[in-house]
Amino acid sequence: EDEPPQKRPRKSRERSTRNLDSDLKHVVDLACVHFKCIVATSNPFPEISGDIDSMVVQAVENACRQSQIEVDLGRNERDLIKDRIFQLRGQLKEIARRHLANAYGFKSLADCLGYTTNELEQVKQANRELVGQLLKKSAFAYLDPSNRTQPGTMYKHPLIAKLIILRWFTDSRAEGVRYRKYFDPLPLPLLAFVLTAIQCAIDEWATGEHSGVKFQGAKYADVYQHHLKNLDGWKKFNETTNDNALERLRRDLLETARYVFGI
Repeated sequence: EDEPPQKRPRKSRERSTRNLDSDLKHVVDLACVHFKCIVATSNPFPEISGDIDSMVVQAVENACRQSQIEVDLGRNERDLIKDRIFQLRGQLKEIARRHLANAYGFKSLADCLGYTTNELEQVKQANRELVGQLLKKSAFAYLDPSNRTQPGTMYKHPLIAKLIILRWFTDSRAEGVRYRKYFDPLPLPLLAFVLTAIQCAIDEWATGEHSGVKFQGAKYADVYQHHLKNLDGWKKFNETTNDNALERLRRDLLETARYVFGI
């Protein structure tokens, strides 16, 4: 039988895991992982909704339970955990940015060596038009963004699965594998989070040439809620029509993520 967690007194520490004693560092590191899982699968903008403190508490409880060590965390340690929000959003957004041009056909001006001024303006105009096409009624989420009327293609764009795989299922040590309880079944908030990251990456092309846009809650929490509302609406529609299309999609995305890396 497991021994009860041993409570350790809290000491004054700087906001870095390098300055924590071994047991406390272990718990904080685990709490950071749990926190990122909770955020990704329930609410990626908790600093806007006001849920951030309760999420930290949940993450710490899960970490203490996993490690069989109980600790009292001070403000510095709690802030260290909260900082993982920005790390998580930045990582997902960077994956979306890295694969966006190939996924949808944006053309970088860096690839236009020797173009005339007029030709460069044509490239920028084409990029701007593409942004508008992709964002109209979330066309970017469809298998073929230029044809949203094709049945069974909503939320089937390959970039959606790619982001899920590359962020949470890269190998046997990835969060989606080690902490399966958070990801199985694939949560709708996570899917909405991925869609929001893709939309943010598309916004970076709004001027016709790539320019960074911060993936911050002040703007993108509303975008996230929009995508989540649409997913919830589809779920309710499925329930009233006895259709399991959304459940199949969630299952297929999860199975694809595990299959790609042989998990």
